[in-house]
Amino acid sequence: MRVIAFDIGGTNIEFGIVEDGTIKERGKTSSKDIKDKNTFVHILRNIILAASKDRKVDATSVGIAGLVNPQKGEILISPNLTFLNGLKLKDALSDITDFYIDNDANVYALGEWRYGAGEGKDNVVVLTLGTGVGSGIIANGKLLRGANFYAGEAGHVIIDFGGQWCKCGQRGCIESYIGGDYFPLFAERFLRKMGKTCDKCTMEKLYKMALEDDKDALYLFSEYGRYIAFGLVNIIHLLDPEVIVLGGGIAESFELFKDAMMAELRRRVMGFERRKLSIKKGILGNLAGIYGGYVLAKEKM
Repeated sequence: MRVIAFDIGGTNIEFGIVEDGTIKERGKTSSKDIKDKNTFVHILRNIILAASKDRKVDATSVGIAGLVNPQKGEILISPNLTFLNGLKLKDALSDITDFYIDNDANVYALGEWRYGAGEGKDNVVVLTLGTGVGSGIIANGKLLRGANFYAGEAGHVIIDFGGQWCKCGQRGCIESYIGGDYFPLFAERFLRKMGKTCDKCTMEKLYKMALEDDKDALYLFSEYGRYIAFGLVNIIHLLDPEVIVLGGGIAESFELFKDAMMAELRRRVMGFERRKLSIKKGILGNLAGIYGGYVLAKEKM
């Protein structure tokens, strides 16, 4: 089967042509200057038609941040590309290709499940640790979408009802503690107390400090691990997964927060040592969305 899989972001439209589970070609184009639905559809059509010139594309898939209706092929809410809200993309492209769409975290999860760190397991939760916290849930070998296609918002599990404000409008979401837009603010305040500065602090800067054995940065990553654990306790008790995969840019620091995370989980998860559970760093990186798009189309999920 030959699938063209799109990973739509606020900065770039990335895509890959996947044949029988192998990525044959990759490409990307900027999405920053696109301002309307027609231009967006035109760009995707041209890419699909170009890919079909020498050999037929059997299906097209799209992963995009926000809320989508996979059954209707509709983008309901796109926080990064708001002009796409309400776009029935399947209707716009169905004359040239079979079409599949889902939330980008769900698609990422499909990739890590079939071709990455969750391969061979039927109950897998994938968290993407980046600017925010996304997630996808595979339950008994099927992608869990929920009654309204909103399932999998693990970033908005509440760990402190009076806690920090989250951009979603609630207090105490796990995202507001471990998201890349949030944790550096906590780090800045802590470092100031230690007599240090971290101007325009980012997770990448903290990571570099930790690699240089800065004791305060190492402490901050241990705190990061504890916060992740607080969210994972709820996920584990609710879903009882076999594998939890941590992906996204912040997961590159997995070894720095792993020990603190695991220690907290051992304290808080019921029957932790008896569970068939492993927690792993994702292995596909930016390719997870491309592989996941192939799975989405091939398995008609």
